[in-house]
Amino acid sequence: MSTRSRGRSCRVNSELHLNLLERTDRLYGIREALRRVISPSSRVLDAGCGSGLLSIWAAQLGAMDVIGVDSDSVDVAQELAIANGVRANVRFVSADLFNESSSELIGDRNVIVAMLFLNDPRRDERQIEIILSLRKRHLTASGVMIPSRVVTRGRLLEWPDQDYQSWLIRTQERTHRLSNLYGVDLSPLHRSIAAGTWHSQFPARNWTGRYPGAGYEIRTEAVEAYTVDLHRGEFNPPSQVVATATSRGAANTLLWVQEIWFEDILLFSNESISWLEHSVWCEPGQPVEMKLGKSWRDRNVIELGG
Repeated sequence: MSTRSRGRSCRVNSELHLNLLERTDRLYGIREALRRVISPSSRVLDAGCGSGLLSIWAAQLGAMDVIGVDSDSVDVAQELAIANGVRANVRFVSADLFNESSSELIGDRNVIVAMLFLNDPRRDERQIEIILSLRKRHLTASGVMIPSRVVTRGRLLEWPDQDYQSWLIRTQERTHRLSNLYGVDLSPLHRSIAAGTWHSQFPARNWTGRYPGAGYEIRTEAVEAYTVDLHRGEFNPPSQVVATATSRGAANTLLWVQEIWFEDILLFSNESISWLEHSVWCEPGQPVEMKLGKSWRDRNVIELGG
């Protein structure tokens, strides 16, 4: 990478870190969790350390040894540690957490901070597996995980702007029009788009990680998809979710609410969505079975059961 490219990458990462630091609601909760567990005997792993803020807090709270690991550059984190007078007992390493050399460097830890979530239950299945692997490799028997619990719930909505079949039709119409315009068969492009995730249509979340609440109607109760106790170290990805309708009407979107906890502290909560492959008509009291299978994990599209 050229010097100019490295400088541009560093600026982009620094802006990302600054944007993440704006999430004061999340960070205050994590700081309170650290206050509860950090002692002079604490050996801390900050997995995915980013700007290094959590490592710096752990050192300021008296931890004897802190290591922050991130796959991106840790230059800014190192500079922040120096600026805040904790460089002596904080190390930052740019590395893959699962390389053999990284594992040897990390060693045994009695506190692991792993804020590795992507704010999407579908993709966070992999992140949970990563966190549990870190626990197995590095956490001592009496050690503490931050966070300690993940809770995910879902409820069905009627959200006209998020109708999957309507989007497929619009995409097909666009490719057909352009095929005629250019004299080129673009149908493989349409099939490729349909086989992937509908990234362009994800609605914007506000600073709290939630959707504004306009434009949709709630059709079912909120139902728990899974709870993962990160201290126990077990996770069985769900194969389906069944929600009971509370109002009459069509539904086409599943609204996820993900909560990340440490003990009784809600570290953060956010919303995301998945699309039903076909809309379903709901009547009060009617159960709606949704499959969390390959279609959901590959494309974020949920097939109906039953």
